[in-house]
Amino acid sequence: MRMHDDSASGRIARLRRIGAEAQRLADEWSTPGQQVHLEPVREFVPTAVRVRRYIRQRRYREALFSAGTFADPAWDILLDLYASELEGRKTTVSDACLASCVPSTTALRWVRKLGEDGVVKRSADSSDGRRIYLTLSEHAKSAISDWVTATLE
Repeated sequence: MRMHDDSASGRIARLRRIGAEAQRLADEWSTPGQQVHLEPVREFVPTAVRVRRYIRQRRYREALFSAGTFADPAWDILLDLYASELEGRKTTVSDACLASCVPSTTALRWVRKLGEDGVVKRSADSSDGRRIYLTLSEHAKSAISDWVTATLE
C-alpha cells in the first residue's frame, strides 16, 4: 500500500503528477498535427495565507523606503483583522495597534475612526474587562473579500 503525503506541498506534487499524466494522455490520444494543452495545476493557497503574504510584502516595501512613505494604518488594521478572522483568531485593540505599524496613539485614533464608520465592531472580553476585541462588520468583511478575490487571486 502506498502512503500519500497529506501536506499542502504533497497534495500539490500529487496534482502536478496527475496533470503531467493527463497531458501525456492528451498528447497520445490527439490526432496527428493536433496539439492539446491542458491548463497547469495552480497551487492552492488559503486566503489567510495570501493576505498575510501581502502584509509581509508591504512591510518589505516599507523597509526599502524612508519611514512614512507608504503609511496606511487603517488598511493594515483591516487586513490584519480579515486574516485573523479567517484563521479563527481573535484580535485585540493592542494587536490591531501593532498591525498598523504606527505609534499607538495614531493607531488608536484609526481604530476609533473605523468603529465610528461602522467598519470595525468592538466587544469586551468576558474574562478580562480590560481587553477589547475587534471584528470586522459584515460589510467590511465582504468588501475586503471582494478586494482579495480581485487582487490576490
